[in-house]
Amino acid sequence: MGLFDKLLKEVGDKVPDLNLDELKKTVTDAAAAVKTEAEKAGLDLDSVKESFAAAKEEAVTAIKEEQAEKAAAEASGWWGPDMPAEENMYNSGLAPAAYFEKIFAEDFPACIVNKEAGWGGFGRSTIYRFYDGVAQKLVVELVPDNSSAVKLREKCAKEGVPYLRFYKDHEGWWNARSYVVSRIEKALKG
Repeated sequence: MGLFDKLLKEVGDKVPDLNLDELKKTVTDAAAAVKTEAEKAGLDLDSVKESFAAAKEEAVTAIKEEQAEKAAAEASGWWGPDMPAEENMYNSGLAPAAYFEKIFAEDFPACIVNKEAGWGGFGRSTIYRFYDGVAQKLVVELVPDNSSAVKLREKCAKEGVPYLRFYKDHEGWWNARSYVVSRIEKALKG
């Protein structure tokens, strides 16, 4: 006896006035109709199940990776409720753009870095383009935490140019120097 049959028997024992045989037939017919329509549409139910399972696995993996990254970030001192002792955007004494520009100049002197106003002007966002000679190697965008702009990120992806975004006012994101440098180094090695 299957699970469905067991459930129907239990319900039938508690509520004898229900016509459970008719309900069972209706549900069985509906399931068969769904299967038939799916097959007509060319859907292989096993492959659909596999696709759902793969999507679920990818989502779980992404969540675990994000949690691990956040935990590592907190442990390294560039994210969390307490300001790290190392130089960061908030204890440097510099405006956010000046802080990043100092890092670019000191830690990446071989790169030519061009600065331009992003969407909404310099007060809202700033774009830095890193060049190694004539080839563009990286785009860094400095934005407020309420920015949801993705046009530049998408353009960079289409062009195959690495893209990084740093938030200049997100609580708990300190943009510690080591964090900024490591992200840029990794993107430049790409």
